Amino acid sequence: MVIADVAAMPMWKTEFYHFRNWEGNYMYHGESHPCSIAVQSVQEDDSGVAYVSFVAENTHLDMNAFSSDNIRIMFRQNAVYNTNHHFYDVFEFVVELVPQGRVQVLIGNITRPASNFSTIRLQSEKSRGYENHSGASGLSVGLAIGISVFLFIVCIVVGILILRWGIRKGYLRHVARSYKNFRNPEGAASFDNTQSDTRDSNVDVHI
Repeated sequence: MVIADVAAMPMWKTEFYHFRNWEGNYMYHGESHPCSIAVQSVQEDDSGVAYVSFVAENTHLDMNAFSSDNIRIMFRQNAVYNTNHHFYDVFEFVVELVPQGRVQVLIGNITRPASNFSTIRLQSEKSRGYENHSGASGLSVGLAIGISVFLFIVCIVVGILILRWGIRKGYLRHVARSYKNFRNPEGAASFDNTQSDTRDSNVDVHI
């Protein structure tokens, strides 16, 4: 379900919208037993409910959460998928939302079944500050990497285009990689003198 305006919802619904997983424990016969709830959906209007799944040892229930005063939140069993001997009757509990540091905590009492049960405590999986910081950090890193790669590719493309333009206009020409590629059209010069040339060049001078 898409929520049109989260800020306009009651506080407890806002917290359920932001934090979908809550973990904690309930007390049964004086012993602590682990449990958790997972928020499936939150209705926007004040009279609407939130739908959650309650999970404990060998137990899986669907529950509706609602509040008449936006302070006390009642959870009432709606469907049973699996259960143990603890939950022999319709399961209900009432809690209040209590901020503790950077996390939110649901603290209250189990009202049904009336015997053997006492308190229940559930804590949000992570704090809102941590959630927002993580999202912003991930977005910043992703943008930095993406922009760097994009600029690198643009530089390569621009360099190739400039090189091709320079060659086409004659500003850049092919240069041979080895002197072996050069040829002298006049041929090799000879510095050998024949004997006749040497004799002819000898001139006797008489004084």
